[in-house]
Amino acid sequence: YDSAAVYASGRYAVVSHCVISNNTATGGTVSYRAAGLLLLGGARAENCLVVDNRYSGTLASVATAGGVIVQGSSMSDAPSRLVNCTVFSNACPLVGGLFVVKSSNNDGFARVVNTVVTGNLLTGSPAEGAEPEVKTANKSWLSNCQVSGTGLFEPGSLMPRLWGPLWGKGENAAVSEATDLQGNP
Repeated sequence: YDSAAVYASGRYAVVSHCVISNNTATGGTVSYRAAGLLLLGGARAENCLVVDNRYSGTLASVATAGGVIVQGSSMSDAPSRLVNCTVFSNACPLVGGLFVVKSSNNDGFARVVNTVVTGNLLTGSPAEGAEPEVKTANKSWLSNCQVSGTGLFEPGSLMPRLWGPLWGKGENAAVSEATDLQGNP
């Protein structure tokens, strides 16, 4: 397991209100490798921006991503979670944005909620089965997420495009105690 930027593991690990950007990871011999964020064993990330991270070189043996890898937790009461995050403009030959994978015993749970994944790229010679935005394993749960290649944001920014699919789609009722990157509810 390896990440160029942030590695969080265990049910009490929380990554909150972070900007994870401009990291580069290269090939290695590990099973899971992310250039931006790696969540394992019930770890949680919330209200984070994962942007402009790059993976290049030899692919890891199981999972490689430019942006985020969320590995399922074998504890159904403490799934690995990515909540209220934006995964944007990351790149890798296997998965540019978000890769949700099973736990090592193939019985894990992962949750991705209220998250935007867009503008991520495949680089170099894409691997077989490569996906620019999201690749998921069974027992993965994506809820109220926006996944798209283009058209979600105003050109050159992360502001939702006026009258686009994200305009007015926020759901504050489900995340009443959460705040954005500027500390606003």
